[in-house]
Amino acid sequence: MKPNNRRPMLLLVSSQHCPHCKRLHTLLESDALRPLYQSLSVKFIESNPELAKQYHIRSAPWLQIDKFELTGALNETELRDWLARAQTSGGMRAYLSHLFLTGQLNFTIDYVHRHPECFSDLVDLMADAETPLQVRIGITAVFEHFEGDAILQHAWGSLVNRVYQESDSVRADLVYLIALIKTAESQKFLLTFQNDPSLEVRDIVIDAQS
Repeated sequence: MKPNNRRPMLLLVSSQHCPHCKRLHTLLESDALRPLYQSLSVKFIESNPELAKQYHIRSAPWLQIDKFELTGALNETELRDWLARAQTSGGMRAYLSHLFLTGQLNFTIDYVHRHPECFSDLVDLMADAETPLQVRIGITAVFEHFEGDAILQHAWGSLVNRVYQESDSVRADLVYLIALIKTAESQKFLLTFQNDPSLEVRDIVIDAQS
């Protein structure tokens, strides 16, 4: 993952009677972490209830590191890791993988709905043969949730560019995601795989046309 040399901006949503919130705030303001980010804004949920609705916050502390949204107590090592990831080109893929690996599918669906540009990162993860099975299953579940929805158009360009994979299983995964878009353009594109060497890919194309 390549660094982007820009320190992230932070938003901490806290609660006045939350000991974990106070510890996290103190840690973020420590000499060890302060040089790692650009700015820190602290808001109390009691006086800013609109933030809960805007970001779908269900508990505190809640921390936003650029686009990463993290809930609960975090230690210094975890904070260092996320602050570093926020400055890399592959940071969003690492964040989405983390959500799937920690069983946060429903949150991921909501997050992607609010940040549809992340569909390209999901496609990149699916196109990587090294992506863990749990993450691949999660990506499929997200696409299935939005099956036929116009929001999947955000994935279209990335899918067209990444679908030509040597691995039959990876190619099949990507073809299946294309089948879920369900536009005339995507259906027509699927026909280019009707004679694919992989039986699994061919079956996906047949199912999509039925």
